[in-house]
Amino acid sequence: MAKRCIAIVSAVLAIYVSIGSWLYGDWYFGLFWRGKLWDINYILDGFGYLVDKAFYGVLIVLGLCVVVLVLVRIYKHKLLPVIDRFVGWITLFSWITILTTVLLVYHFNQQSYAQLEKIEAIAEDMKKTISQLESIGQPPPFQTPVDFQYLDEPRIEALYSQLEPELVEKERIVADENKVHGEAKVGVADSSVGAEAGIEKSSRSSFQRSSFLPARKCTEVMKFERESQRAKYYSTGGRWYLSKIGDFVREKVKEAESNPEPIDKKKLESLRGIRPATKEEQDEINATLARDNQDFEQEMGSLTGLVFVEGEYSIHREPSGKLVLLEEFAQKPKHIWFQCRFPATSKLDQMFPQKRVHLTIFGSVVRPLGSDGIIEISPIAAYE
Repeated sequence: MAKRCIAIVSAVLAIYVSIGSWLYGDWYFGLFWRGKLWDINYILDGFGYLVDKAFYGVLIVLGLCVVVLVLVRIYKHKLLPVIDRFVGWITLFSWITILTTVLLVYHFNQQSYAQLEKIEAIAEDMKKTISQLESIGQPPPFQTPVDFQYLDEPRIEALYSQLEPELVEKERIVADENKVHGEAKVGVADSSVGAEAGIEKSSRSSFQRSSFLPARKCTEVMKFERESQRAKYYSTGGRWYLSKIGDFVREKVKEAESNPEPIDKKKLESLRGIRPATKEEQDEINATLARDNQDFEQEMGSLTGLVFVEGEYSIHREPSGKLVLLEEFAQKPKHIWFQCRFPATSKLDQMFPQKRVHLTIFGSVVRPLGSDGIIEISPIAAYE
């Protein structure tokens, strides 16, 4: 019985491997010659491909299997004795067939599989390149701790109280006012014996506002604004245009993911060389640049709310003693400066002799872009 089962399984496996290798040689090359036999994900992907791409073929094969089982059931009295008689030869021939198929797969699919490996390597490099392109123009991650050079404590307190009360539990007294009463009585006539039990528990919690220092509160506010993307982040006009490129790449990636097209050798070869843009393509590029310039000026001219502005600031002192920090944001398509006025503080006064300093200023827009090319920012915090 055991030998018969081994012979039948070997024969079925030989037929399956032979037909499968003929239809999907590259996949079986990876299975046999690239160590994928023990990779469960590789095998599941193969079955998933069959279900997705050859669904009706799978149904036909299953139908044939049912027919074969029925025929075996009907003619088992004639078929089984034959199998038992040649069980050794059936097993041997089946495994010779499997080994021969494995060698043929190596011979006929080695080069094509090497091409697939190159395509996978190119695809992986393209994924990395696309990921880098998607991050173009994106602001750097917010990192703590922060070395503050200036803090407007009253405004920080006002912003912090609006975002979250941040109440912390200082003490808890457990005394839940739950009463569980149970009563049982057993009696005859007017006499009875009873028992009663009760559990009482009450709880009371007192809360108190967090005692964070202003620097910690400012850090929490800035972190919230950055993570929620409520406050815009600026450094240079060039980075703004790079962010538009990143948006374009992300949009094209989404389109490609929603409507994928197969990659063939011709498409890969087309990536090797760089051809000059046609007149239509150049016109489209110029039109896109014109739209971006218009969007840029419109955004700067209607800028409101909280912003982060990172850059190299030149330091000037007004007759009143206030310090004025200017950051040249863009030269084209329009000369634009960010301007911030600070009260004189010890840390900023120490920077004054340097004339230039690299800072990130968190503040609110007082006046958007005007005809003088200046965007006025009321600073809340400044840090290196």
